[in-house]
Amino acid sequence: MRKPRRFHHEYIYANDRKQRLEAIEQRAKEELGLAEKTEEQSVSPRDADRFRGAFTPPNSHLHRRGQSYGVAFGSRIFLLVAIFLMGGRAMIERQVRRDVSDLEEAKRQWGLTRNPEYLRFMTLRAEGLLEDNKILTPDSRSLLQGYAQWAHERLEREDKKQAKKARKAEKKARREGTGHESDESADAAAKNEENKAADGS
Repeated sequence: MRKPRRFHHEYIYANDRKQRLEAIEQRAKEELGLAEKTEEQSVSPRDADRFRGAFTPPNSHLHRRGQSYGVAFGSRIFLLVAIFLMGGRAMIERQVRRDVSDLEEAKRQWGLTRNPEYLRFMTLRAEGLLEDNKILTPDSRSLLQGYAQWAHERLEREDKKQAKKARKAEKKARREGTGHESDESADAAAKNEENKAADGS
């Protein structure tokens, strides 16, 4: 049976066999005194193999791949945050549309009944939505501001009307009270006259 071929890798930038041969040749020359021993030549091949690549810069391909991983991770985080914000904004917009339908119904009921409670409801609901939701679209924000302003203006008019009616009722009550007092004083004077006439007779 044929044996499989063994793995053999040829180094491109390093040749251990060549380095060992050069080291043997250098030691032989030193023993014969043909060459001087230098600091660079005193390093053994084993030490050279041990420290080979210890202080070499990182592979540019690996460095770029690490950077790409960091960029990809940051992009994913940014994408997740954007999706979360868009989903939350869509939910808020749906809630605002439901609240706008309630505001429209309150406006219609106020037109039928002229009950100021509908105006107060519209003002509180619209201002609450504007205060609680900071990521509304400009269209939704302007729509809610329009409802709040409309209800606030009508409510001020209604309050002025009610205050005017209250002042009129107070004036009327004062007039009636003054007239009643004058009638009572007239009756009392007439009785006094009658009593004086009876005493004189």
